[in-house]
Amino acid sequence: MPALGGALSNPIRILIVDDGIGFGGAIVSTANLIRALDRTRFEPIFVSATNHALLASALKEAAPGTHVAIARRILHHYRLSAIAERIRRLPFAPFRKFVETLFYGLRHLVNLPYTLRLAYLGLRYRADLVQLNLGLGQDEAAVAAILLRNPRVVFLRGYWGMGRIQMHVFAPGIRKFVAVSRYIADRVIEGGVEPERVTVATSPVILEEVSEASLREVRDRHDLAPGLPLFGIFGRVVPWKGQLESLRAAALVLELVPTAKALVVGDASDGDQAYMSHLVAFVQERGLEGRIIFTGYRDDVATYYTLLDVSVHASIEPEPSGRVIFEAMSYGTPVVASHLGGPKEFVEEGVDGFIVDPTDAARVAERVVTLLRDNAMRDRMGAHGKEKMRRLYGPEPYARQVEAVYDEVVGASPPEEARKP
Repeated sequence: MPALGGALSNPIRILIVDDGIGFGGAIVSTANLIRALDRTRFEPIFVSATNHALLASALKEAAPGTHVAIARRILHHYRLSAIAERIRRLPFAPFRKFVETLFYGLRHLVNLPYTLRLAYLGLRYRADLVQLNLGLGQDEAAVAAILLRNPRVVFLRGYWGMGRIQMHVFAPGIRKFVAVSRYIADRVIEGGVEPERVTVATSPVILEEVSEASLREVRDRHDLAPGLPLFGIFGRVVPWKGQLESLRAAALVLELVPTAKALVVGDASDGDQAYMSHLVAFVQERGLEGRIIFTGYRDDVATYYTLLDVSVHASIEPEPSGRVIFEAMSYGTPVVASHLGGPKEFVEEGVDGFIVDPTDAARVAERVVTLLRDNAMRDRMGAHGKEKMRRLYGPEPYARQVEAVYDEVVGASPPEEARKP
């Protein structure tokens, strides 16, 4: 059904609704998508609950002239998650179900101004479709789309199943689920969604230029001599990301390669401070201070990827795709990646990295040591991964895949060149 106001606009207007839960992979991927979209055919309007000025700044360079709007939620992602977790701990199942239903209704009542704001923005910009940018938890955006009579597209960067209301009320109106990996697509289909409504489109990676001055600055900051064997792990410091498992492997690597150092790049800003303290204690107890370095949050991660010889990905729960894997490979850094979830779709064993059980510290260490000691293998794997990232996972291929989804959802005809085999 077309948006309120009748015929499709030209260009097609997409209301991209983001819960505003941080400047992680979703924001970066969306900025890259907006930059690569054919702006003669598609006009994105980005709506978020996070800081308007920060968003405008983040998207300005990616796509000048992009509409950026703010829609604040009273109950945002973190509050909802905290309350839902408490409800799940209630002991008596019937009472728990009653409280869940009550809370769900109260959530929509409290966030009604947010829902109406989204609907207003859809009318103001005459949106042709609504994109739920952060998965199935954006029920308020789904309600706004229903009010607008807009078709919906859901971008799934993870998947934890659908609740009863999502399955029976909201899911039928979703024209397309865009999954970040085949792993996520299969989980959605297993959850009851028809395969023809699921498309795989893996978020792109954009390379930042890294100067020699930046490399020197990071080396000086952490006392890293040129030529020093370096490996490390990137990402939010939370238990499921496997920093502890990576440190167990790192301790073994440092025994075998006495000149090496390891980096833990990231912090616990939205994670678990107690877990971070546990990691620091692990290093101190083994006398590895100075050889295992905690960098904290860094906004210059491109420089760290460039410096490292090997990047370790150690998630102990299934990873939707593993953005840090893409980033490392894009900078020519071979990866030793977890076998859980999506990473094995993107890392070709023995060609641009290795796939391992992250809980097997000896095996992880063995793979890292192999790469640190074999310069030719490391260079070959790094070059292969970098070329693959540029060829298959750049913003242009991604944008064409997403544009095809938009065309299908709104019933538009793609340009002639897009239809050619």
